[in-house]
Amino acid sequence: MESGFLFSPYKNTSDKPIWIEPDVLFKNGDFLSGNKHWIEHKSHIPVNEIEEPQCIDKNEYVRKIDNLKGEFRDGKLQKAVFTRAFKTNMNGWTRKALFNALIAKYPQAFVYMVNLPGGLSWIGASPETLLTVENDSIETMALAGTRRKSDHLVQWGEKEIEEQHFVEQHVEDVFRSFGLAFRKEGPLTHQTGGEIEHLRTVYQTGNSKISTSELLNKLHPTPAVCGLPVALSGEWLEKNEGYNRSYYSGFLGPINMNGTSNLFVNLRCARIHGDVATIYVGGGITETSDPQLEWAETELKSRTLLNIIESKLKI
Repeated sequence: MESGFLFSPYKNTSDKPIWIEPDVLFKNGDFLSGNKHWIEHKSHIPVNEIEEPQCIDKNEYVRKIDNLKGEFRDGKLQKAVFTRAFKTNMNGWTRKALFNALIAKYPQAFVYMVNLPGGLSWIGASPETLLTVENDSIETMALAGTRRKSDHLVQWGEKEIEEQHFVEQHVEDVFRSFGLAFRKEGPLTHQTGGEIEHLRTVYQTGNSKISTSELLNKLHPTPAVCGLPVALSGEWLEKNEGYNRSYYSGFLGPINMNGTSNLFVNLRCARIHGDVATIYVGGGITETSDPQLEWAETELKSRTLLNIIESKLKI
């Protein structure tokens, strides 16, 4: 298998997976291989027309969540992850400075920046591993349920527990479909280094000969970014979210680097064009969701990037 970096969209429609071949490799700041003095661009990256997402206000968001809750009445739909996008000025931050600030602030997250043709960049600090493959061992997680970190002294609510359980169900069903036995740890509270924490269950299995692509096709999208059932929730979201998620809630990461692949869900992220950042946030909606609280959750998630962008740039 070739080594490289995969940047894959939520859905393979107008946006296509991007494969980036490594010209230079560093690990923990140390140079590993490549030409440090000149980087020849070898990757074939498509240049798509920039599609601006529809940005909705709180009233429209609440209206859409109320409509979504009506879909749960017949018992077929159990969860849907409704998302939204909004724009903010970069406030003088360069992309490089923002990237370095994210690394410093969120050491537990997977921090990345991907530059695309046409002056477009994606940047983020993801708390969620989609898939780790090392030799024949596989690890993934079920990450869902969100609360403010300051609420850690109270028990998790039933809505958050149920929401995370739906993701557990999906992961376990995928493993069983391949005949894989697995070890399970959790759910436990997972702190991401920001203002929020989640419920996380880690799954591990060994001695697997399943191809990474086969497993990815079954795992993604998980109920953590789409819903349950996956197909039904995906259909509703495509008709009602009102915009193309593009690479938000897709996945990305290094493939076959020294025999290890690490893929992460593209969350807590923004698309940057010029001096404008489009920030993407979302949350799992169930029959018991309170639209006001769901809006507050998306606001809280947006602080991962906004707390830095709105702060004074340190030169």
